[in-house]
Amino acid sequence: MTMDTLRLFFALATPETVRAQIVPLMHALQDSGADVKWEPAPKLHCTVKFLGDTGSDLLEPLKEKASHVTSSCPVLTVRYRGLGCFPSPRDPRIVWAGMEETSGSLANMYRSLEAALEELRFEPERRAFHPHITLGRVRGRRNLTDLIRLLESLTLDCEPALLTEMLLMRSQLHPSGSVYTALQAFPFHNR
Repeated sequence: MTMDTLRLFFALATPETVRAQIVPLMHALQDSGADVKWEPAPKLHCTVKFLGDTGSDLLEPLKEKASHVTSSCPVLTVRYRGLGCFPSPRDPRIVWAGMEETSGSLANMYRSLEAALEELRFEPERRAFHPHITLGRVRGRRNLTDLIRLLESLTLDCEPALLTEMLLMRSQLHPSGSVYTALQAFPFHNR
C-alpha cells in the first residue's frame, strides 16, 4: 500500500503593492544576461518552512498546528527592502529581496512553527531564519559580475505592508516548472 504524498511548504504571500515594485527590478536584473532561472511574478513569496514530500495523513495535523501557531501571532507589519544574494556575492546561488519585521513577531511565529512541526517529526531548520523573497536561482557563471553590479546599484525600499495570514502551499513539479496551489490560509490574530 502506497501513501499519497504532497510536496508542501508554509509561505507568506507577497502583497500586490510590493510585487509591483519588485517586478521592474527583476526585469532590470534580467538585463544582465546572467544564467538565472527567474521566478514568475505570481509565484513571488516568502517561504517560512519547506516541508518537502509529506504524507497526506499529516495534512490535518499540520493544519491544526499551523492554526494554533498563527492564532497567537499578531498581524505582521513588514518592510520589503534591499536586494542581495545567498550565500555571497562571490558565489551567488539565490537572488533575493529582503524583508524586515522589527517587532519580533515574525521570528517568534517562526520559532513556534518549528517547535510545533518538530512534534510531527519534521526536522528543524539548521540555518538561521532570514525572511526573504527568492527572485531567482543562479544556474551558471555567465555574466555574474554584471548581475552583482546591477544588484548593488538597484534599490528596493517599499512602504510597510500588512501581512494577515500564513499559507500552506502545495508545489507540483512539472517539466515547465513548479505549480503552486494554496491549500489553506491561516489568519494571524487581530490585535
